[in-house]
Amino acid sequence: MRRKIIIATTVLSMILCLSLLGYSVYAHLNQSFSISNTIGFNPSQNVYVSLECSVSGARQLQTTDIPDGYTSLDDYFEDMGFIHKEEFNSEDKILNKPQILQNWQIRESLEFIDFETPIVYTIRVYNYSDMAIKISVEDYVTSSSYFVNTPSEPVVIEGLKQGQEPSWKEITLTTNIKDRTNGFQEEKNDFKILLETVD
Repeated sequence: MRRKIIIATTVLSMILCLSLLGYSVYAHLNQSFSISNTIGFNPSQNVYVSLECSVSGARQLQTTDIPDGYTSLDDYFEDMGFIHKEEFNSEDKILNKPQILQNWQIRESLEFIDFETPIVYTIRVYNYSDMAIKISVEDYVTSSSYFVNTPSEPVVIEGLKQGQEPSWKEITLTTNIKDRTNGFQEEKNDFKILLETVD
């Protein structure tokens, strides 16, 4: 009788251990990772630009179905802030008014597709200024337990020449998950884009 009890408790212990192992593997494979964003723009005096901003590598951008209430995926992406545009207003330049650039507000927390795929923010800048401008990423998160940010090198865009189309360049900020075993939700990943004139 005693032997049966020992065998039964051993078998039960093994089943519990296997269940716990299976649950931990399941939990590990089903970690979720998401970040929230507001991106600001800091133009210096005499900077006039148009912006085309987009984000890639987020789970929300994998959809091919147009959500209810939208006529296209682009409308949905723009409304959610996955796409952001700022148009140059020639009147500001004529009147020598400083250009006001709105924050790029991403309205939904971005979910990583998986721990290997980074989320990439791309900012394309068209220079309508009379002089060259330098574009760089600043005030980004440098010490997080959850993710790592890698900005691209600053770029210089030549000034607008009479009768020509404006020159443009792109900069990026790439965000990678630091620890695949440590899930996180809605961690802040705000940063700014500095636009300054070059003498």
